[in-house]
Amino acid sequence: MSKISLSHFVNGLKCRVHNHGASCAVDTLLEIFYYAIYRNARGKLNPSHISNELFACLWDVSTQRGITQKCTCEMRDIVWNYLVHQLPNAFYPKGRNDAEIVQAFDLLGKRMNHLLISHCDVSLQCGTCFHRSQISIESNSVVTYYQSLNENVKGDFEKGIEATMFKHAFNQANTQKACMQCQRDVFVTKMAYKMADIVIIPMGLLDAQNMMTPPVCVKEDITLYGNRYHLEAGVLADPGHFVAFVADNTSYMVLDDMQDNISHYATFSGLVSGKPNDFSREKTW
Repeated sequence: MSKISLSHFVNGLKCRVHNHGASCAVDTLLEIFYYAIYRNARGKLNPSHISNELFACLWDVSTQRGITQKCTCEMRDIVWNYLVHQLPNAFYPKGRNDAEIVQAFDLLGKRMNHLLISHCDVSLQCGTCFHRSQISIESNSVVTYYQSLNENVKGDFEKGIEATMFKHAFNQANTQKACMQCQRDVFVTKMAYKMADIVIIPMGLLDAQNMMTPPVCVKEDITLYGNRYHLEAGVLADPGHFVAFVADNTSYMVLDDMQDNISHYATFSGLVSGKPNDFSREKTW
């Protein structure tokens, strides 16, 4: 893992030069992109091939940040102004304290091919003439998981994600009702997944006690359809405030734009429970 800057963005409410308003949603997006996506994709991804404008904005800002080792208001405004223009329902007016970060992640995942988009190759067969065909279904994980992940988890994080992916692809495949040869019904015979390099999983569905229902153990390392993933970053959400946490070699850092200092935790479980020296990796709900 390459050496990373320990600077972080400061909330616009604390800026003494400009009148920004609340910026935690944008700051959290910037931190997660820089630490979890940019530093892992740098050297593997050709920036000139990026077709997603938000991704390109974040990439340019991250490049400036890496060179200067600074996090400035001007850098943030490049991304912030773009979000206000492209996602007015979620980010306009600029500085609102109820900005919707999930919509930003949704936009970030569009048209990003294997990096942030998973594919399911579905084999179909006609029940009448037995003609076979194949379709490929794209899955932007933010949209897929946010709507239905909680109902499929039932306490098992990995199986819940796989069940959600299967349900999404199967339902999409079933919209292909007619055989191209005889126009009769077709049915699914096989489904094979090509997982994205980076998977973003919203887990924002909580009960009145601020708990997942049922409780879910979020592991630092998971396997989805044979592909291994490590927890690189995430969003901690409180009413009116977002905070980013990112992996730092063998520990996790909490980057709160309302705090001057960066907090370190040995494990994700310790981060969730607020215990820096907790090495347990079990209870993370």
